[in-house]
Amino acid sequence: MKRMKKSKFLQFLLWGLLLAGVVSCSGVVPGNNATVPAPVVELPSLQFPSSVSVDTNQLSGAPSQPQLALINIGDSLDSDIDRIQVASQFFLNFVDLSVLAPLAPLRIPRGTNVTTFEDAIVINTRVANIKIDFAPYQYDASGTGLNCSGNTAGLPICYRIWIDDVPTLAGLFLAIPKDDNPGIGQFKGLPLDDRLEGSVGSLYDHLDPAAISTEVFTAVNGFRELGHGLLDAITTQDVTFTTINFSFLENQNTTRDVARYRDDQNFISISQESTNPGILNYIAACGDLLTRLVIDSNICVNAGIDVTGIDFVDFATPADVTLPADFPVVPPFQDSPFHSQ
Repeated sequence: MKRMKKSKFLQFLLWGLLLAGVVSCSGVVPGNNATVPAPVVELPSLQFPSSVSVDTNQLSGAPSQPQLALINIGDSLDSDIDRIQVASQFFLNFVDLSVLAPLAPLRIPRGTNVTTFEDAIVINTRVANIKIDFAPYQYDASGTGLNCSGNTAGLPICYRIWIDDVPTLAGLFLAIPKDDNPGIGQFKGLPLDDRLEGSVGSLYDHLDPAAISTEVFTAVNGFRELGHGLLDAITTQDVTFTTINFSFLENQNTTRDVARYRDDQNFISISQESTNPGILNYIAACGDLLTRLVIDSNICVNAGIDVTGIDFVDFATPADVTLPADFPVVPPFQDSPFHSQ
């Protein structure tokens, strides 16, 4: 079967995966030693999650085989599983490494009087100034964010981030992140790593470890190339069911996949739809993750992972990644008395 042309977007995906090796030195540069006002309410410090990943490692490590022209029992799903694995890791790495990694070391004081924050962070190898304003604002057209607390003590907590006084990221915490749990939140804007062009957005809910989900939106090349990925992992009776659902729009070509598997068996159910002639269209093919060959679809049905009837996620839109209109070009404060604890 023909392989897809290596487009700018695929190169972008692969570059995103390589971030894992180049954004590893993120950390906080100690702030100044000026006296920091004590919070009115003594609470554990506020922090950004270090990761909102969903484990997809079960898809890797199988042998490589050629893709056949038709999807029948015994045919190969190798290139399809590879694409699902690469896409899922791209989405997760984009968020974890280009956005969260530089922010995660911050320890922000919590209190009703903490309405701003300022410090220095390392992005890749560059030291940058970060300013955060916690005032309520309109995050989207529906008015999300207008009911925020305006400080770091009460939920929801809104934030708008400037890196070196450049508007960069807008978001909300709906549940407080902890070292072992990212909580619930959302954000959109620009990757902090300025070597990566484009925009990003994410909604995540990891509060219940037995039902986690991460949704990621990406846009590159002047919004001509849009990605939308939704990954969730549901655990019931000690078995985790993972679903990967994504859509790419690239210069009028579209590719959409949805796949589901469980961690105690080596089967996967896949549906895919594409306008690219190098990708087959089919619904709910059942595959063996060890051989990467098509098997009887009843095996996936009986395993509870059949994806028949699951819709592909919608294509991303510019609104999913664009900074809100309610975002001042210049930070609304010059200096904050609050720095990392």
